[in-house]
Amino acid sequence: MMRNLFTVKASLFTLILALVAFGTIAAAAVMHKKEKVAVVKSERLLQNWYFIGDEDDDPTDPNNYAEEPLDGKRCSETYEVICQIQAPDDGNGHPDMSAPAASGGGTVESQISSVDASLPSTSPVPTNSTVLAFRAD
Repeated sequence: MMRNLFTVKASLFTLILALVAFGTIAAAAVMHKKEKVAVVKSERLLQNWYFIGDEDDDPTDPNNYAEEPLDGKRCSETYEVICQIQAPDDGNGHPDMSAPAASGGGTVESQISSVDASLPSTSPVPTNSTVLAFRAD
């Protein structure tokens, strides 16, 4: 009889110990569980900008762009100077040159530089997601 009582107590003790261990492991797992953080990509609206500088002006300088083309500086089919780009506003009324390009990789500035390096040209210069149109100077 004493032996049965000892066996019951040992079994009960083992069961309680196992439950405590399982509870501790479960609690630790819940505490260390990393919360998934939702990453919300902030999309800034693209808008059209018009190069208001001359052929010798830097087309990557945001100060050389306006929301409307200047008279006599309208976009045409001549491939001498970048005329129109698409980029988000930098918050100061100028295109954000460091913004990621809409497609094709790189930044607004790198896509402008890439196209500008091939100007002036008598054949059509390929556009990209930033540079949309050209004009004569």
